[in-house]
Amino acid sequence: MAIYQVLRHLDISAIIDLNKRSTGHIQQQGEFTFTPEDSAYGRVFYTYEADNLRYFTRIPRKSKAWKERYKRRTTVERTNKRLKEDYGLENKKRRNTRDWYIEAFLTAMCLHIDAWVKHDGINMTSLIDQWAAPFRQ
Repeated sequence: MAIYQVLRHLDISAIIDLNKRSTGHIQQQGEFTFTPEDSAYGRVFYTYEADNLRYFTRIPRKSKAWKERYKRRTTVERTNKRLKEDYGLENKKRRNTRDWYIEAFLTAMCLHIDAWVKHDGINMTSLIDQWAAPFRQ
């Protein structure tokens, strides 16, 4: 809940998926009452963002805007995973901050090359063979 409160204070719309294991246990805090004069379509329960920031987000879940932003979020998470786990950016100890920045820059270049190769459909094996051919003679 604290994360949602900070994001709200900073005027940031959170795109955080709910834990699917606990979806059946939603509880509403606070008091509410029903009036004897129901609306034409039955009882109405008004909820507000301040009641529970996790469940009542600024961008409604399952809306088109939510899905579009969630796609961008997962892209960022995949990029961070690639940097941290595949390229081992956080696995090593470095002597100073400069070394970390150099390695971060190099891994970002590798990510760019990966995307470039995938987008253009370049066959890296044949390209490496072509570059290595002069050295084999």
